[in-house]
Order: sequence, then C-alpha cells, then structure tokens
Amino acid sequence: MEHGDLDGAAPPLHKSYDANMVEGAQALADLSAARGDALGAERLRYEALSIDKSVVEFVLAYRFGVTGGSGVAMDVNVQPMAFLARRLNVGANLTLSTTYSSRVELNGYVGYQYFVSDWAAPYARVLAGTQLRSGGARPNVGVEAGLKLFWGPLGHMGLGFGTSHVGSTYAAVELGLDWVIALMILGNIH
Repeated sequence: MEHGDLDGAAPPLHKSYDANMVEGAQALADLSAARGDALGAERLRYEALSIDKSVVEFVLAYRFGVTGGSGVAMDVNVQPMAFLARRLNVGANLTLSTTYSSRVELNGYVGYQYFVSDWAAPYARVLAGTQLRSGGARPNVGVEAGLKLFWGPLGHMGLGFGTSHVGSTYAAVELGLDWVIALMILGNIH
C-alpha cells in the first residue's frame, strides 16, 4: 500500500482479516478507503473492534448481594460475528445462592455490548427464567449492565450490576474464558 500497489496489498490483508486479526481488518479498511469504498471501509472498522473475540465463552462470576443474598454464577455466552459483529449475544445463566442454599436460578439471556475499543465494551442484558427452590419454581426476570475488558480471543474480565425479580440486587465480578481454553483447564484438573 505504501508503494501504491493496492492490488498487491489485497491478498495478504484479506488473509489476515480471515484469520481474525484486528490489525488486518484495520489495514483492509484503509485499503477499501484508498480504493474509494467508504462504506466497505466503515464496515471493516466496525468489525475490527470485535473480530478477534471468542465465539463461545464460559463465564464464572461472584455476585455480591446488595439486597438479599450473594451467589456464584456460571454462564455460557455465545457471540458470533453474524450477531452484528459480536454486539449481540445470547446465553444461559445458572446462579447458586451462597446465602440461601435452596435458591438456584436458571435463566436464558440476550444482551448487547458496545465496543468503545478493541478491548473495552459496556454491556447490558435481559434475563428470563426461573428460580428453583425446594418449595417449587418461580418465574424470574432480571437485568444486568456493566463493563467487559477483553484479552482478544482468550476471554474477558468484567464488572456488572444487576437485579432480578426473585433474586437480589448485586454487584458482580466475572471472568470469561474462550470455551477451548476453559475445556483445556478442566481437562487438566485432577
């Protein structure tokens, strides 16, 4: 590109883009802009912020109860590029109360994360499901908002605040790992 050979620059940049490299997507955006394709360049810059993130993450969190009880949460978070370049995500959430041993929440969720950079994204999600107790099940709805700090394809750390109809209002600290890394760690635990 520096020497004006835009056609020669295209194949290696497409290869790095296909390999989910942030720098490759940004350079391909510059190439598209140099060719006069402003819309293509804008789309590539939009995708570059999230291109190297994990498609499936296992997330562990501890919820500090502000009202009600504290607990631990486990999520499976799915966020493929097809979902607005990983802005939308869906998943399942299991929460176990550390205060009330009989309380277990099982929820599905849908969320949105806005990438302000390739390593930081505020997020919000809506949860719906049920609270399982020894006395039966109760329907549940909840919301959570926070901030994720990403380590590229490895995973993220996050801070969140949320509440649910049958649970408590809480602050959460979470660690999300790419599903392959999480399975490797579980496979090495003896």
